[in-house]
Amino acid sequence: MCIRDRFLLGSLANLGLGVAVSKVIPELIASKKLNRIPTVIKFSLKVTLTTASLMAGVLLLLYPFLHQKIGFSLRDLVVISLGIIFVQLSVFFSKIWYGFQNMKKIWINSSISQFVKLASAAILIFLGFSYFGPLVGLTIMYLVSFLLYFSPKFLKNGKYYDTKFLFYGLALPAFVANFFRIVFNNTQYIILSLLKTTQSTGYFSLAFMISVQIAAFVNVITSAIFPLISGLNIGKKKDSQSKLLTLGIRYGLLASLPAALFIYFFAKPIILIFFRQEYLPSASIFSILLPGVIMFAIGNLILTNLYAIGKSKLYRNINLLVSFVYFSTAITFSYFFG
Repeated sequence: MCIRDRFLLGSLANLGLGVAVSKVIPELIASKKLNRIPTVIKFSLKVTLTTASLMAGVLLLLYPFLHQKIGFSLRDLVVISLGIIFVQLSVFFSKIWYGFQNMKKIWINSSISQFVKLASAAILIFLGFSYFGPLVGLTIMYLVSFLLYFSPKFLKNGKYYDTKFLFYGLALPAFVANFFRIVFNNTQYIILSLLKTTQSTGYFSLAFMISVQIAAFVNVITSAIFPLISGLNIGKKKDSQSKLLTLGIRYGLLASLPAALFIYFFAKPIILIFFRQEYLPSASIFSILLPGVIMFAIGNLILTNLYAIGKSKLYRNINLLVSFVYFSTAITFSYFFG
């Protein structure tokens, strides 16, 4: 288990409220109801902080089992438990600024946090703390990130907002969808390892690691237009939403297709430059993975913005369907074709 995966638990602790907040805030800004935003924030913060603390506490209670079965020390679990809380606070408050569309602040804070992580991890590794260095570095990064994003104005008194709708109508569908998305994004290697050889898993891992980079272009566009489309819900500006989504798809394809073609035609030189000759068989997988990554990225762009326009249950149901199709086909095809 890599260090980053140990904090996946914390990414689920917000119960979908982070996504819900990033959708609701642009709508409240567009409708000039800014005095309701603190109510949304305070309610969401209470729920997410409670769930994150409970998860961290349960993890500590499981120390005897985890120590015996996995080898976690108490020191590791304490840091991981704190990390679960800090990652939740960091993600939650970053979603608030994302809803305000303050991308400059997000970029600056992320840059500072990443520098803190690298510096603290490097110092601890140099001092002989081995894997514990990156673990502490990651925890410190999320703590610093939370402190940079936090603002007292978020906790001032606000006017009434329907928190029941916020939780049941928006947050829970997002939570279910995100849970299955995390499973979807982290089980390919497990399936291959169980059904095939480590060599097959290695070939796929390398090809997937390279191919998935082209999705970054579309993912940036998806993140950029999400709060804009949410804000356009006010006033029923559906034509503007459609045009914005169409532009997102168009520019996503314009950016990702050339990158995919470059990787496809220069697959072997890329592998030889960055990896070893033994991984050259991975080049044959690009013809399947590259189109798949582009289709999935564009599909995710459309799906994410279905949530932005208020189709939260449809967003959840499509994610469930995609996960079902993925598991039913991935296991079968992996068994027969590797």
